[in-house]
Amino acid sequence: MIVTDIFIYPIKSCQGIQLQTAEVTPKGFVWDREFMLVNSQGKFITQRQYPDLARIKVTISADLIDLEVNNSSFPPLQFSPTVTGKELPVMVWRDRTFAIDQGDHVADWFTQALQLPSEKQVRLVRQSPNHIR
Repeated sequence: MIVTDIFIYPIKSCQGIQLQTAEVTPKGFVWDREFMLVNSQGKFITQRQYPDLARIKVTISADLIDLEVNNSSFPPLQFSPTVTGKELPVMVWRDRTFAIDQGDHVADWFTQALQLPSEKQVRLVRQSPNHIR
């Protein structure tokens, strides 16, 4: 087998990041699909429902602490992801689990970047280390 390219997708359905090397853990590549967006019912959303997700670029800081999200028509947002905080019940396909909400400021950015009305707000959540899918 020959590996020619390695991509990770820190936020499910947003743009991937091409890597030259990748650290592998028992859960897969570090940072890969660590986050996802969910609707008000906690169900994950994808490019199938929201094609504009494909335009959101994700960057990981050099110190591997902060994330930046950006699209060409909306100001970028840099934030420090958390592994503590409010846990939300979420659903990925048929799996139910809990994920850690990344806060109102981040939710507002994604809701506005996807041009959604406030009553259709989406939330960015992170896999909880306490609830493995």
